[in-house]
Formats: sequence, C-alpha cells, structure tokens
Amino acid sequence: MGCRTRHRPRPHHRSRPHHLARQRHLSKSHRLTRNHDRTRPPLIPMNHHRPASTHRRAFTLIELLIVMAILGMLVLLMSQLLNDTLSVTGRGNQRIDADSEARLVLDRIGIDIARMVKRPDIDYYLQKTSGDDQLAFFSESTGYYPDGIESETPKGTASLIGYRIENQKLERLSKALIWNGVNTSTPGATGISAQNKPMIYGIGATPGEVLLNSYTINGGGGSSITTTGSASDPDYQVIGENVFRLEFCYLMKNGTLSDTPWLAPNTTINGLRDVAAIIVAIAVLDPASRSTLNASQLTAASAKLPNVAGTTLSSPPLPLWQTQIDNNDLDLPRSAASQVRIYQRTYHLDEAP
Repeated sequence: MGCRTRHRPRPHHRSRPHHLARQRHLSKSHRLTRNHDRTRPPLIPMNHHRPASTHRRAFTLIELLIVMAILGMLVLLMSQLLNDTLSVTGRGNQRIDADSEARLVLDRIGIDIARMVKRPDIDYYLQKTSGDDQLAFFSESTGYYPDGIESETPKGTASLIGYRIENQKLERLSKALIWNGVNTSTPGATGISAQNKPMIYGIGATPGEVLLNSYTINGGGGSSITTTGSASDPDYQVIGENVFRLEFCYLMKNGTLSDTPWLAPNTTINGLRDVAAIIVAIAVLDPASRSTLNASQLTAASAKLPNVAGTTLSSPPLPLWQTQIDNNDLDLPRSAASQVRIYQRTYHLDEAP
C-alpha cells in the first residue's frame, strides 16, 4: 500500500499591529543613531531668536567732549610737570656753573695773595672806591713776559699781579718782571720798557714810604697798571667771565674790620704788618641770566650791592649783599635777581718778616 506523506500545516503568522512595527523600527534607528553619535561632537543647538535690536549703540557728543576734556587736562598736567622738571634742572645747572667759576677765581686770588711780597719798602695798590675795588701787588706767582723780551734776558721771580672789574667781568693782571738793575743796555734786554721793568725799592722820609711816586705801581713807572675805567689793557686777561662785582676789606690784627690797611698811629701800609687777613667778596651771575640783561642793568645791580667803607666796619661785604638780595633790591627782573650768587673768602696773611 502506498505511503502517504502527511504534510504539517504551515503555521499561520498573525499580522502585527502597524504601530508596534513602527515602534520597533524607531527603536532600532535610535540605537544606530546613538552609536553613531559617539564618534562625532555633539551638536550645539542654535538660537533662532533674533535680538530685539540689530544695530550697535555709538558714543554721544557729550561723551566725546568729556573724554577730550579729560585727555586735555592730562596733557596739560604732564606738560606742567615736564616744564617744572626742566626749570629745576636748569636752575641747578646755573648754580653749578656759578659755583665752579667762583671757586676757580677765589682759589687763584688765594694763591696770589699767599705768594704776595710783603715788604715795607715796596709799593701796593689796594684801591677802595665807591664802586668795584681794585688791587695790585707784587707776588712770586708766575707771570707772562711780553714778546719783546728775549730769552736770554735776566728774568726775575716776582710778578705784578692785579685784579679789577672791567665791562662787568673780572680781569687779572699777571705781568712777569725782570731782575732789579737790568736796563736796556743789558744784552738781550732790547724789549724792556716801562711796562715790564722790575719793582723799585725805595725809602722815603718816613719808613715804609716809597721814595718817588713815578716808581709806584699806579705812577706809570717801574711796573705800572691800568686802573679801572681805563681803556683795555693787553696785560689784563679775563679770569671771571660772569663775575660783575668785586669788594674787599681787611681783618686787622686787633680783631676789627677796616678798609684801611694800617692801625693808628701808623699812617702807611708798612708791608701789611697790621693786617691779619684780606677778605674778598665777589658777585656772580650765570651766562643764561646775563643774556637776558643789558650792560646798564648789570651796572645798576652792581651799584646796589653796598660798599664797605670806614676804619671800623660792622660787617664784611657778604652779609650786606645778602640783605640786599633778600630784599629784592637789585633793580633786576625777579628771574635774574634770584640767580645772583655771592661768595666771600678770607685769606690770612703769614707773619711779615
């Protein structure tokens, strides 16, 4: 009998609801998307909201004016500070210049006075005037010979030294002298004249009095000088370009101050035997301040600085001058008057032999 194959009936698949199929699909898609998002940076959500105003706010005119005013004030303040700094620096430099020049001048005067020849039988020219004083004396300081003096001329060790104010400048005379007794007939002395003859020694009726005025320093004889106010003298050289005032007095051996170089009963200089020291004062005005003045203004300022006169003085020149400057009584503009510098030095004399 034939076998019959029995076929098992195919199971019947029920159709799933449509929403379940879609949920399964979305779940699978979500898993794929999540795995893919691990390999790329996250997305930043964009703000799709537009701002209330699309234009930027500018500065107003008032704000600009305020800023400009503040900047102007800052610039003005910085300029003022810079000007003040430059002014202080300039005044400091002017003071340094005046101090340096005064120191050199006073040191040079001190060297000449220290080497002064102090003898009762020679002449001195220590002239006290109503203005600037003038002094001249014989000293062992080095002097200069004129071109006419030959190299073989017997040259002395003494020189004629002098100081004076001329044209508001301090000038120094340094005239080298030949030996006493040399005359024009001496070999090599062809250039000798009255201007470079030696100092003359002489005794008059009174001890210490020079015999003949024609042989004194101011007499135009043996070794003459040119006094203040005279024409230019080639033997003088400017030593203080900015020194416009010169005054001196004497400290006597009895402790008093005087404008006369002797004590009673003496009536002559007598080799400065009665003088313990010579006090010299000068006034200096720096070049920058001088350039703002004319000659008449500087002359008037010089006249305002008091003279010291009298056989018994109450004070040396410096305190009197300082009082005048403090009172602003120099007839100068304030800017120039504030730069006037005054100096004083005392030169003690060695005991005369």
